[in-house]
Amino acid sequence: KSCKIIYGSKFKKNCSGRFPHNIKRKYMDRITQIHYPYAIYNYEDETFLISFGRSAVTNEDEIVFDKGRFKKPGSKAVIDRGDVLTCLPYRFHFTEDLLEDC
Repeated sequence: KSCKIIYGSKFKKNCSGRFPHNIKRKYMDRITQIHYPYAIYNYEDETFLISFGRSAVTNEDEIVFDKGRFKKPGSKAVIDRGDVLTCLPYRFHFTEDLLEDC
């Protein structure tokens, strides 16, 4: 229910970087590789979307997630599919640490 905001909302790129060793160690992340690229987008103040890996999405300054697809705002052209999308409807220090890193 609280994750519905991501659908159809415009997200603006906040920053991008490469996944650092200290965050991997802090959260004991077994999935994300060190130096793996990521981009952080936000909608309003406290809603964030993090894209990991290399894709057409990370090249965009603004994106909209609609019907399982990433698009440019105001366009029907698909930039990329959302293969794996996880919504966490609560504050997550991991995001704050990534924001601080990039």
